[in-house]
Amino acid sequence: MEIGGYMELEHFSSHPYHTGVYELNLGRTALTWLLEGLHCRTLYMPHFTCDSVTEACLGSGIALEFYDLDDTLTPKLDRSLAEHEYLYLINYYGQLTDEKILALKRQYNRIIVDHTHAFFQRPLPGIPTLYSCRKFFGVSDGAYLSCDLDLALPAETDESHDRFGHLLGRFERPASEFYSVMLD
Repeated sequence: MEIGGYMELEHFSSHPYHTGVYELNLGRTALTWLLEGLHCRTLYMPHFTCDSVTEACLGSGIALEFYDLDDTLTPKLDRSLAEHEYLYLINYYGQLTDEKILALKRQYNRIIVDHTHAFFQRPLPGIPTLYSCRKFFGVSDGAYLSCDLDLALPAETDESHDRFGHLLGRFERPASEFYSVMLD
């Protein structure tokens, strides 16, 4: 069986790991919804970022500035952030401990943490945090947004039954044959 890409279909019968959070369809949706709620105009993000994240931001009219990372995947950004500017932190391999995140919060003030690759790390109070379920579980959709904002932005509810082709295909064939379907 192939490793990576996406997980096969799973069924769950327990309670969600993250509670008291916004439940959304995709990490991109969570990010754009959050950026709108924060009135973010400029987002500083690492060069090492998934295209789906940058495309979501650009599609929402957010200006992007890129920064380098040091050898511990910590931002190399020597500046303070102006109003309506935020620093986007990606917790690539769980390298951002709670202590490190809190230190970056003290340094930059306005930060957003992307725990797409650290699903089981709990969010910290006062720090907007994003999660994507598809990196850890065999689901067609799923994302969480933890934030202290009361986001009353319009959100429609949809169903995901028409987005299961790649998961069902993986039961019968290699994941790579259905990867483009998953991206769609």
